[in-house]
Amino acid sequence: MLIRGHSEKNGASTPELLFLCQAQGARAAIPRVMHRHTERLEMMFFAGGSGHYTIDGHRYAVQQGDLLIFNAGSWHDESPTASDELHTFSCGINGLSLTGRPENHLIRGDTRAVRNCGVRQAEVFHLFNALWQHLQHKDAGVSSLTAPLLQAIVCIAEDLFNAEPATLSTSEFVLGHRIQHYLENHYREEIELNAITRALNMNLFYLVHVFKKFSGYSPKQYQARLRIGEAQSLLLGTDAGVTYIANSVGYSNVNNFHRMFSKLVGIPPVKYRKFWLVENIKHCQ
Repeated sequence: MLIRGHSEKNGASTPELLFLCQAQGARAAIPRVMHRHTERLEMMFFAGGSGHYTIDGHRYAVQQGDLLIFNAGSWHDESPTASDELHTFSCGINGLSLTGRPENHLIRGDTRAVRNCGVRQAEVFHLFNALWQHLQHKDAGVSSLTAPLLQAIVCIAEDLFNAEPATLSTSEFVLGHRIQHYLENHYREEIELNAITRALNMNLFYLVHVFKKFSGYSPKQYQARLRIGEAQSLLLGTDAGVTYIANSVGYSNVNNFHRMFSKLVGIPPVKYRKFWLVENIKHCQ
């Protein structure tokens, strides 16, 4: 069920729920490599399991009870650990406007994007689960129930992230972001590390050290994840063939593309397209 259009009350718009997905078990743990959504905010709650997630270049070890925020436009990389305990809820939101922040931004850019819910973990779980259960019903009254549940989730998230703001602003964080932005703007090209050092006026050894500490990846690894993440988006959002997609994300050799895709995602491109489209229909409302 895809709900569109802002709900309004007394002329004031409220956040719009675009989708809600629930993933459970080891089968649902297919990585979603580096990608972004400019038109929406996304939020994920780990009801069970663990994983490693990179959000705006910073890598987080995620565990049960964690709430993850993906501001509109933020690059993120999702690698849940395959286990029977894995259980996540994720939702897409549009129309969120908070004072002093761009639309569809719940946290500031220098704030840690993962926060454990602590004593509010059960409350957050019940809200997501209630929202999921409501969306299983197809009667006309369901849409009126989504707004207050979504509003409650957003309010709790804002409270959690604003209670004790954990910022990432250090000199190495700033340098890491500079390298990240360069790679995001040039990842389709054949990048030489010396080109990055010249562009950013930075020592090669220091560049690699800073970026590895910042993101958990070398610049070349990060570039590969950007390419494969874009390929995943094209596989899911278009009917384009694999060779065309490989070329469009920077691979002139389709065999190299197949090898890297299978290495990062775990399955070949065509199988990924078929699997995810089926699973998305099954687990998203």
